[in-house]
Amino acid sequence: MKKILATLTLALVACGGEDAPIPTDPALVPGVDFTCTLDSEQGSWLVSYVARDGNCGELPDQLVNLATNMVPPPPSVCTSNSNVSPDACSYQADANCAIDQFSVTQSMALRQVEPDTIEGIMDMTIVGFCSGSYRVTAQRL
Repeated sequence: MKKILATLTLALVACGGEDAPIPTDPALVPGVDFTCTLDSEQGSWLVSYVARDGNCGELPDQLVNLATNMVPPPPSVCTSNSNVSPDACSYQADANCAIDQFSVTQSMALRQVEPDTIEGIMDMTIVGFCSGSYRVTAQRL
């Protein structure tokens, strides 16, 4: 089951949040001390998850490669909504997916806190199986 959770999360991470609380207290002020680029990010990112609550358990770190930008099209098995803020410092998305026998909902709110660091919150429910909330940190490689 952990392998399925990891696969589902990898499929959703780039297109998965609604207005969840976003960690603040950055060392730099986004949009002031550096230009935010969540509307045009590219490259490889190491995404780490720390469980906040729920019963889905820990999720493994994942390597996410953004080939063109921060808002890739969702997997064909998903319907999603996403939004990058006008200053390109915040990204919010939600997704509903049907993968095999699982129905998955996910919401994510991310904020660029440094030029190479993105943080946020991800909530995920695998209907009839588990739900969980995670602190997400993405570090550019």
